[in-house]
Amino acid sequence: MSRLASVSATCVKMLLGALYCFSAAAKYIALEKFELYIYSFGFFSQTTCFIVARLILAGELLLGALLLSNRFHKLASLSNSLLLLGFTLFLGYAAISGRTDNCNCFGDMLQFDPTESILKNAFLLLLTLFSWRYADTNWRPRWWLAVLMPLLPFETIIGLGHLGVVHMIVMERDLMYVAIGCMSAIGLLSSLLLWPKDGADGLALARRRWWILTPIILAPFATMAAISTSPEDWNQGSFKYPFDKDILQYQLHPGGLLEDCRTFDSRRVVAFYSIHCSHCHETAIRVNAVKEQNNLPDSCFVNIFGVNDTADIDFFYQKTQTPRLPDIALDPEVFVQITKYQFPLVLLVDGDSIHASFGGAVPEKQLLDFLNNK
Repeated sequence: MSRLASVSATCVKMLLGALYCFSAAAKYIALEKFELYIYSFGFFSQTTCFIVARLILAGELLLGALLLSNRFHKLASLSNSLLLLGFTLFLGYAAISGRTDNCNCFGDMLQFDPTESILKNAFLLLLTLFSWRYADTNWRPRWWLAVLMPLLPFETIIGLGHLGVVHMIVMERDLMYVAIGCMSAIGLLSSLLLWPKDGADGLALARRRWWILTPIILAPFATMAAISTSPEDWNQGSFKYPFDKDILQYQLHPGGLLEDCRTFDSRRVVAFYSIHCSHCHETAIRVNAVKEQNNLPDSCFVNIFGVNDTADIDFFYQKTQTPRLPDIALDPEVFVQITKYQFPLVLLVDGDSIHASFGGAVPEKQLLDFLNNK
C-alpha cells in the first residue's frame, strides 16, 4: 500500500506540474483577456495589471518546473498550497461580488466561473496535500520527460492557434514561430537541471544552482514582450506617436472629412483603427475597459476606420465584442495619409489641437486627466 501511495502521489505531483505549465500557456495566448479580467475589479491601473498578469504567468511556470523537477519538495508543495489558497480567496471575492464570467484560470481553453473554479481549486488542494505527504522525493524524472512536460502545453496550444482551432489574441501568426522556439529553448535548458544525479559533473553543478532556472523560465516572457510591443508601450506615452498633423488638422476644420470630431465644449479621444489589425482590436478593448471602469460617456470617444463599407465597421465591433461608439468611415487614402500606415493611432483632441498621440498603449491616468480637464 505504501509503495502504491508513493507512486500515485509522485504521478499526481508530475501532473500538477504539467497543469501549471498548461495554465500558463493558456493564459499566455489570451493575455489581453487575462489582463482586462484583473483590471475589471478596479484594484490596479492597466499598467499595473500588465505587470501583475505576467508575474502570475511566470510564477505558475516556475512552480510547474519546480514540481516537475521533484526537488525542494517541501518548498514546492507549500508554494503550491499557498498559491491555490490565494487564488481561492480571490475567486471567493469574485463570487460574492456576483461575478459569473470566465475567471481566466485557463484562458479561453477551459472556462470556469468563480464558483466552479473554487471547487476545482479545492480538488487540486487535496491532490497537493496527498502528493506532499506520500510522494517519493528521491525519484528524478528522465531527461526526455523533463523536456516534454514543460514543452507540450505551449507547443500544443500555439500549434492549435496556428491551425485556427484556438483564437490567438496576443501573438501575430509570424510571432508564433518565435514563441515555439523560445519555449523549446526553455525546455531543453531547464532539462539540464532535472537530469539524474549520476549525470555529468557539469550538470551536477548546475543542478545545485537553482537560481539558474529563474532567468531561463522568465526569458521567453521578456523576449516576447520586447518583440511584440512598440516603444510607447514601455515609455507609457512619453513617445510621440507619428502622424501627419497638417492633414489631420485640415480634415478637422469645417467642411473636412473629420469635422464631426472637432468640438469646443468637450474633449475627445479619437482613435484610428484598421478593421483587421489585431493590435487595433486589443487597443479598442483596452480603451473600452477604461471607459466602462470610469463610467465615461460615449460622446468622449470617436472611432475612425479607413473603409468605404460600413459593414466592415460592424465586423470590427463584433470581433472586439465592444459596444458601438460614435464612428466615422474615412476614405482609405486619407486614412493612410494621416496615420502613415502606423495604427492603431489614438489622439487626445481638444477642438482642433492635438494634446497627445499614442499607439497600442494609452496611459490610463493621462487619458482620464485629459478628459477631466486636469
